[in-house]
Amino acid sequence: MIRDTSLASCTRDIYLAGSNPDCREFFDVAGNISYRLYSKTIVISPDCRPLRMTELPVDSAATEDTCAARGGRFLDGKCSVCEGLGGTWNNPAGGDLGCTFNAYAPESRTCAAAESGCRLYTGNAGANIRREGFWDFEGGDREGWADAATAVSTESTAVGGHSIRVNAGGTLSRPAPAGAANNTYYLTFWAKGRGALTARFSGGRAFTTGGITLGSTWNRYTLGPVLVDWTPAADEKLELSGFSASVCCCQAARWGA
Repeated sequence: MIRDTSLASCTRDIYLAGSNPDCREFFDVAGNISYRLYSKTIVISPDCRPLRMTELPVDSAATEDTCAARGGRFLDGKCSVCEGLGGTWNNPAGGDLGCTFNAYAPESRTCAAAESGCRLYTGNAGANIRREGFWDFEGGDREGWADAATAVSTESTAVGGHSIRVNAGGTLSRPAPAGAANNTYYLTFWAKGRGALTARFSGGRAFTTGGITLGSTWNRYTLGPVLVDWTPAADEKLELSGFSASVCCCQAARWGA
C-alpha cells in the first residue's frame, strides 16, 4: 500500500455499505482479512516496466528536516517526493531529482502527450460542491435511470452488492436536476466494460469533448464541468450512452451556492 494512505478511508463498514467501489476486501496467505483502497495498492507482477517521472510532486507540508522521512529530497527550497510514492531514486547518493517508477500497463491510466504538464488547480470556492443526486442501485431497482436495455446486476466489487448493467446500444437516462439553468455540474461514477462512454444533457452540451474509453476493471470517472447556459426543456435529461458496461455509485454534483 502507498505510504501515507489513511486506513480510515477503507474499513469493513465502508466495504459492506458499497458506497466506495475502490474499497476492497483482501485476504493474505494465512486467510487474514484487510480492507484497502484498490487504487492505492501496488500490483506485484513480473511484467512491470521502469518509467521515469519528469516532474515530481511536491510535499508542501515537509520541511528540510522532515523531507527525507517522507520519501523526498529537499532541493531548491522544496521537498520533491519519489520514494514516498513507491518510486526509486536514480542516484541514491542524492544531488538530483531523477526518479523511476515500475509500472504495470494493464492496470495503469495513461494520458495523451498533449496533456503533459496539465495540472488541476482549485480556487477559494473550488470545494463549494453540493450533491444533487446519488444512486448506488443497492435497493434492487434502477432508481429512476430508464432504458429497456438496462437492468440491475449483481456485478459489484463487494459481495452482495449491485450495479446497473447497460447492454450494447443502451442509454442510461433520468430527469435532469431541477433548476439546472445557470448552474455548473459534474458527474462522477464507477464503471467497467467496453466502448466510449458519452455523458450529456439531452438539450445541451456534453460533459466531455469526446467519449471516454472504459476498461475491464472498475474505475472512477469524474466528468465536467458543464455550465447550463441554456434554458432546459421541461423533459431535460441526463444521458450516458455509447457503451456496454456495469455502472454503480453515480453522483451528480452542482458547483456553487
